[in-house]
Amino acid sequence: MKISVLFSANNLRLWLLVLFVGLLSLASYWVLEIVQSNNVTGGQEVRTRPDYWVENFNFVKMLPGDKMIIVSSAPNWSIIRMMIMLM
Repeated sequence: MKISVLFSANNLRLWLLVLFVGLLSLASYWVLEIVQSNNVTGGQEVRTRPDYWVENFNFVKMLPGDKMIIVSSAPNWSIIRMMIMLM
């Protein structure tokens, strides 16, 4: 079979599609191996500390029927107050 028959203008799109699918499958296999190798080595440890602290906050949640829940804190975190107001 001649080379010109394999790579004719009609078959060029087919060969490019086969090449693209092959490269895509190799890339997905490579990503899978990278992800699995990170899981075997342990990756990150389980974190126990929070990402950030919020000080001196006020949180108000409105409930149906003119009711609200208010949660607020003092600046030094010594006092956290929670009130449920029924109006």
